[in-house]
Parts: sequence; C-alpha cells; structure tokens
Amino acid sequence: MTPFRVTPPRRVVRVRATPPRASSAALARSLRDKAARWTTAEPSQACFDLTNCSAEDAQDVVHLIESKENRLCDAQKAIQNSSGVWEVFYMPHIRSIAEPLGMKVAPLRYRFSKDNSIETEVRIQLGSLVDVWLSADGVVCTRPDGNLGDCYIRFDNFDVSRGDDGPPQRNSDSLLTKTINAIGKLFFFEELSRFPVHVFEDDVCVFAFPPLKSYIATYRIQSADD
Repeated sequence: MTPFRVTPPRRVVRVRATPPRASSAALARSLRDKAARWTTAEPSQACFDLTNCSAEDAQDVVHLIESKENRLCDAQKAIQNSSGVWEVFYMPHIRSIAEPLGMKVAPLRYRFSKDNSIETEVRIQLGSLVDVWLSADGVVCTRPDGNLGDCYIRFDNFDVSRGDDGPPQRNSDSLLTKTINAIGKLFFFEELSRFPVHVFEDDVCVFAFPPLKSYIATYRIQSADD
C-alpha cells in the first residue's frame, strides 16, 4: 500500500512594490514650498531659524541630492542665474553647534548681484549674552582649472554690528570694522572657498561644504527684479 503523502502548503511571499522615487524637480518644488512656509509671509522679512529643520525635512534634502546621482550642476550657469536674495534653511554643521547651546542662527542670507558680487549676513543670538550681525562681502566665480560643478567664493570684507542695529553698514571705516576685517581675512583660507553645486532648480540651491563633508541648502526668497 502506497503511503499517503501530505504536501505542505506553499508559502506565499508578498513583495511590496517600491514606490517610484520623486524626480529632482518635484523634490525641489516640495522643498521650496516648505521653505516658504518656514519663513514669514513677507519675503523681505523672512527669517528661518536653522535649528528648526526637522529630520524629515533634512531627509528631503538628502533625497534631492541623491536624485541627481551625485552629478554636479554647471556652476557657471548657476552663478549667472543666482541674482537675488537666498536664505539658508539647511546647514547641519551649524545646527550641531547651535542647538546644544540654545543659540539662534537666523537669518542667514546670501545676496547675489548680476556682477557676481556676493553679500552674506547672519544674525546670531545666545540668550541675553550675544546678539550680533556678522557680514562678509566678496565675489563668486568659477575657475578654468576647476571642476564643472565647483564655484568659488572669495570674501574680501568682513564686519559686525549689534543685533538691534540690523546688518552692518558697508564701507564703514571704524576701528571695530577694520579689526573684524583683519580677523576675517586671517581665518578665511583657500580650503573654505570651494562649493560644489549639486542642485540648482525651482529657486532651490544645494551645495557642498567639503571641509566638513556637509551640505548647505538655500531658498531664493527674493529675485533681483523684486
């Protein structure tokens, strides 16, 4: 008599479909819209605290960079189309310093002009102890011997002012300005001037800061024609 054999039931393996990854344009638009909500309603008064960027928002920046498959943008084209005011909304190396100290870093802005000049300004507040504006002016450019995606910033002038006074007035000849300017030039060296541009679309720009293996994400809050 042939023994009766029981065939075990087949194991059903359910494979989850991997959702399609959003395009870089869609990711950039999403970040742009988020940045617009993070800042105030009036672009000229926008002020984003760098310590407010959530882990989810930070991951969106990473996904945006990955969507480019590590291909860099044409830095020269980015510079030519960068005129206006840009505000930083993602800068993890600054956040890692500011957050434990309870420091507020807001706003941090770049102002690009059509002649390739750049002005930066940042307000730093630490309780009742510190409330200052720091600024740096210079030029942004590419180099014939550089990579396609690398832009270079050379800062020539540095300044500081009290928080309630607003950003420093350019072309000041005070002793304090001269001292800050000398210190700024002393500590701004060649290795800090190169910024590979990973993303430049839909008023969002993401570039690398190689010395700390970090990224900086910015959002255009005002065009040059506004």
